[in-house]
Amino acid sequence: MVISLKNYVLKIIKENKKSIKVFIFCIVLGLATGIVSYNFLSVDNKHELVNSVENTLDICKNENFEKVSILQNGLKSNLYTIILFLIVSTTIVAPMVFCCIFFLKGFAIGIYISVIYSIFGFWDGTLSNFLINIIPNLIFIPVYIFIGIKTIDFHYYICGPNSLREKIKSLIYLGYSYIISMPFFFLSIVIEQIVFPIVLNIYIKI
Repeated sequence: MVISLKNYVLKIIKENKKSIKVFIFCIVLGLATGIVSYNFLSVDNKHELVNSVENTLDICKNENFEKVSILQNGLKSNLYTIILFLIVSTTIVAPMVFCCIFFLKGFAIGIYISVIYSIFGFWDGTLSNFLINIIPNLIFIPVYIFIGIKTIDFHYYICGPNSLREKIKSLIYLGYSYIISMPFFFLSIVIEQIVFPIVLNIYIKI
């Protein structure tokens, strides 16, 4: 099973090198833009972003974390992402919109990384970013790219001269791709929930 999964992943990479490079470029560009943009924000805007994250951390701290469901919110977020991808796939400008979505994802991560550094400082911020940004996204981003590729493929298929039956079969295959992606999304959320208390303890001590 492990070998089959490995072969499947290698096949996906080999057949979609161009799309993967484009999506990675969009994410990295968004990440860099988010970090740079944060440094050019006004003091008031920076305080607003920092206060927003600090308020979330304070809620988690005051409610002893068990009452705050990262898992539930994460699953909802991923479900909304899949619905968004499916809706976008039916539009003529889907490839351009997907590039914007991946750019915005990188941008949001870049802003969040910068805010974490502002709250925790360099050393604690580096550790915290490694735990709640890098580790979960090592799983999340590849799966995010995977469903992006499969959705783009679906877009080109339904926009092509294919019969209704073939388009329905393509939609079913896309649904299957979403289903096999969910456990990995779930894993990234679980990892985030596992490491978050460590970050919360760091926050309490600073």
